[in-house]
Amino acid sequence: MIPGAVPFPEVPGPDHALRTGENPGDPEARSHLNFTGGTTGRPKAVAHTRRSAASASYIQMIEAEISVGEQMLVMSPLAHAAGALALAGIGRGATVRILTAFDAERVVELLIDEGITWTFMVPTMIYRVLDIIDALDELPELRLRTIVYGAAPMSPTRLEHGMRIFGQVFIQLFGQTEAPQFCTRLSKLDHDLERPHLLASCGNPSLFTDVKVTDDRGEELPIGELGEITVKTPFALTEYVGNPGATAEKFWGEWVRTGDMGVMDAEGYVYLKDRRNDMIISGGFNVYSREVEDVLAGHPQVSQAAVIGVPHPDWGEAVHAVVVRRAPEAPGADAADGTAAEVAPGTAPAADSAAGSPAADSAPGTAPAADSAAGSPAAEVAPAAAAGAGAGESATPGTGELTAEALIDHCRGKVANYARPKTVEFVDELPQTPFGKIDKKVLRAPHWEGRDRAIG
Repeated sequence: MIPGAVPFPEVPGPDHALRTGENPGDPEARSHLNFTGGTTGRPKAVAHTRRSAASASYIQMIEAEISVGEQMLVMSPLAHAAGALALAGIGRGATVRILTAFDAERVVELLIDEGITWTFMVPTMIYRVLDIIDALDELPELRLRTIVYGAAPMSPTRLEHGMRIFGQVFIQLFGQTEAPQFCTRLSKLDHDLERPHLLASCGNPSLFTDVKVTDDRGEELPIGELGEITVKTPFALTEYVGNPGATAEKFWGEWVRTGDMGVMDAEGYVYLKDRRNDMIISGGFNVYSREVEDVLAGHPQVSQAAVIGVPHPDWGEAVHAVVVRRAPEAPGADAADGTAAEVAPGTAPAADSAAGSPAADSAPGTAPAADSAAGSPAAEVAPAAAAGAGAGESATPGTGELTAEALIDHCRGKVANYARPKTVEFVDELPQTPFGKIDKKVLRAPHWEGRDRAIG
């Protein structure tokens, strides 16, 4: 028996409300529990009411553009957004096909042979489907008119690639278990190659939802200032069951704290910068992993990238990139210069000529003036902290394989000096939660093992 599980015969039946005296028609009565993904710790039981469940389903039908007669395909775990959207589709009169496990080749077959018109995928699924389609001799004719994506950030570079393959069919959702699916929505029209800056946004507030950016006291910040994304919506949780402390921390009055850091522009578009718990503090500077990951993913030889903080004796944390190379046959995968100078195994190459010079060291917390300020988080390249597949490795010159040095150099001028990765680790795949999010908890674990807290 799983700890905390309830044997099926003991699950309350249809007469539960009558037996307990609960009003069966009360919209504020508890409807169900969902569990958080546990990306930052132990999963929490999230309570929703009948009102919040009905509101979420109604809004999903509209914001996800589910039409009567839609041919829907879902394949991610049904305990997540895919399951909720599948229920919304059934309520709308759609036909829903469910894959028990994600298989990119099978997805492409169904898109072609079954006339799928609507699907939900997390970004990693979309990347793999794109790689399969890229390998085809010619682009297939598809009836696909809607791809809803979410659960994790999508690289603007890969998103643009998807738009050139599928057309203007993408809808991005931003939400969480506590306020499911559509807190904000980036519409199909907003997926506009003439306005590429919007591809980095998660959209505008959805139906019946207010969004603001707040400081650490819950006060609304001016347009363009960085803070925590906070939402007020009819489909929000009521509590974390059995966890009053976490419940109290989750709310600013009626507003739900998402734990996501971002900004809002003058047109109401929200731009996520990072999860509060994923932000890296290096030498006193805040590094937003999402920004660095987007730059890394823009390299033609990168399939996926995750950025974490690893211990550093002077800066507290150093920026470490974990990267999946694109397959050599993928379009554009050989476009980058892979002939950078070879470096010793286990170290990332020095990106600055004076790196490691004691005379050039700058104190942690001081901003480097230029790349030559070796010794600061802006310039110094520390030894790779992780063992693991290819940590900090570099290929033999002339092979064309992506190297750590080339990737670090790719970031120069695109992110602040202190935000450039100081070490790079190449892996075959990134760990994921059951819901398709990159599991940074797993990536961090070997670096912070034996420490009381995950900061340096």
